[in-house]
Amino acid sequence: MSLTVTPTPISHRAYYGLGVQADAYIYDETNRDMGVGPKDLELFERRLQALRPDIVRVFANIDLFNPSFDAATYEWTLPAFRQFVDHLHNVRAAGAKVNVCMAPWTNAQMMKEGMEKTAVDLVEHLRGVEGLDNVAWVCLFNEPDSMYAHQSDIYRAVFGEEAMAKRPPWSDYVAKNLWTQEELIRRGLYPQVRLVVADTVWGHPIRRDRIELAARDFAPVDVQYSYHHYNPDFPEYYDKPEYAYPGVAPEAQQFRHLLGSDRELLVWEFNNAGPGFGGFFPGTGRYGEDLNGSLAGGVELADKVLTALANGIDGMCLWCICDSYYNCGTKTGPMRFGLWRFRWEGWKPRPIYYYYTALMHTLRGGMRLHAVESDNEGVMALAGTDGKAWRVAVLNRRSVPIRTALQFPATGRLERLRVYPEKLPTKDEMPVSDWEPIPADGKNVDLDLRPAELTIVRTAERPGT
Repeated sequence: MSLTVTPTPISHRAYYGLGVQADAYIYDETNRDMGVGPKDLELFERRLQALRPDIVRVFANIDLFNPSFDAATYEWTLPAFRQFVDHLHNVRAAGAKVNVCMAPWTNAQMMKEGMEKTAVDLVEHLRGVEGLDNVAWVCLFNEPDSMYAHQSDIYRAVFGEEAMAKRPPWSDYVAKNLWTQEELIRRGLYPQVRLVVADTVWGHPIRRDRIELAARDFAPVDVQYSYHHYNPDFPEYYDKPEYAYPGVAPEAQQFRHLLGSDRELLVWEFNNAGPGFGGFFPGTGRYGEDLNGSLAGGVELADKVLTALANGIDGMCLWCICDSYYNCGTKTGPMRFGLWRFRWEGWKPRPIYYYYTALMHTLRGGMRLHAVESDNEGVMALAGTDGKAWRVAVLNRRSVPIRTALQFPATGRLERLRVYPEKLPTKDEMPVSDWEPIPADGKNVDLDLRPAELTIVRTAERPGT
């Protein structure tokens, strides 16, 4: 069994890295009412720095700074907005570029005539006044599938005739975004701030429609394309054609074909999903097990990341950094997609925390990614290089040990980081970080992979680097 790094990069496009949705809601009154205090926030901020995400997506509620919703009267000193700004400075300190997405809770206001101006005013203020030069993207609507209709049998089957009649057309969505792009250019914010479009989430057929429409209608301008991914990997889940799902790789390949080789495509939200999943709960495994709280969930998440990147995705952002209450009061309970659990579960990290953080630290933004050929379907791997050193992520997708040989693309001293069930810490809140030297015969590296193991092999770094 062997693994061989292909010599040609997967793409010539920019690779932005991996990151998380990291919203500021954990600082709000609802979370304080649920007992979140200064020590909890210190832990949150410490872990944010430890994650070192390359990209972060945040929701921006209009009422944080424009409670009159008039796109003109801005109150930049409101306490909640100052918390939001302080949080973005913490994100900047962690090294992440930010996608500011206008929050779904204010979709109704954002759909009104002229309200797209608030988004441009906000990012201009964040960059120019608050010094947040890491604000790199703006998105007018989170998941606009449910707000703007397009003419298709699939849309009609999913949302019904009433939605087709009541919802404004796709052309209105396009017009608002094209105005925003022109305004970013006019104010000198572009290309430092890029516009994110599509941001589609509903079943694969809807997503395909939206990516195809966006590719057509935004072809004359330089924008970034986005979709969200929450698809259970259970064939029996898809009992209707309007929700058919081909899998991570075929979907990414299809979207890449629709966009061509030059345009950027990011997954700005994703996570595991199973039966029973919804806006606040990822669902369960096939047999009712805790999906994201399971070791299998860690492997599944890592597999999705490696597969998507190997098939032309230019960056991925996990929903979400941690469990907290999400701007919806207390009836829903806390968001339960997080890398770690809520305070009454001791902020305990889920297995996905360790697997995903290892990948975030390995496949850094700015690298060139290279596919890795594997003759064992149980092993998935991906390589990255910054032009000086190499890193290769190798995942054993199976529940049995596997032995394989990696043809490492560089000579010299190598070291290895291992993430597997017995290695996950029971007390330490930080990511696994103990690198160990490994013997290599030239470029040949023999790897014994334990069940459910993610191994990172890299060119050995000098002490202090």
